[in-house]
Amino acid sequence: MKYDVVKIKITNDCNRECVFCVFNGKDSKREIMSYEEFVTICKRLKKLEFDKLHINGGEPLMHPDYKKMIMYIKEEFPKKDIVLGTNAIILANNLGLLEFVKESSNEVCIGCDTEHNNIDAVEKVVPQILDGSGVLVVINSLIEYMSDDYERRLKAVAEQNKGRVILVKNHVYHMRQGNPINKLTGLCKQDNKRFLMVQENGLCYRCFNCEVPQDSEFSIYDEDFYTKVNLARDKHYRFCGWCPLYQGGEA
Repeated sequence: MKYDVVKIKITNDCNRECVFCVFNGKDSKREIMSYEEFVTICKRLKKLEFDKLHINGGEPLMHPDYKKMIMYIKEEFPKKDIVLGTNAIILANNLGLLEFVKESSNEVCIGCDTEHNNIDAVEKVVPQILDGSGVLVVINSLIEYMSDDYERRLKAVAEQNKGRVILVKNHVYHMRQGNPINKLTGLCKQDNKRFLMVQENGLCYRCFNCEVPQDSEFSIYDEDFYTKVNLARDKHYRFCGWCPLYQGGEA
């Protein structure tokens, strides 16, 4: 089975406390993936087919070994596109790190909305990332946390950098709130996109929207990991009934 994107969450620590984040809460234990664990996970991933390797968090730039980790995957996965997921706040105040990101990333995905409260950082950082690089910038905003001001300013950022900045809007995911909105039929058609997400604790998910941690299917440390990761899914996730992106096929 080939995956389009493999995402590794190297930490759940962050410099923001967004209300929609599953890592924000008194019961959320701060976890950080050690460099040794990261190397072990990458070695297990080398046997899989995929196109993009997405490094995420939390805020991955807060990880003390972030640069070391990126240098490792650049060497071990030279043909993979490297994607960074960030809120850009640290980049706005660290030119050296920003230059490293420009040199080491093919794509930078930035979460930006009123809950992130980071529009000033985004307006500053995006032109710097694009200057003299071939990096693609994707700005992801949650519809429930967008204001007219943010909408206007983000559109201006995209307009000023046509073809190199993509604006994406999504609904809040990961958490079941209220009554289900979907009548479940067949498995979601988005499964065809083949996503694999590995948490900082090794738990794996094959949908980026599913409920964390309840929807984990297996661990990357399982002895039969390669069997499980290559098996087609045969049941819905717990979150499918609440997911705005659910696309059910025939039952």
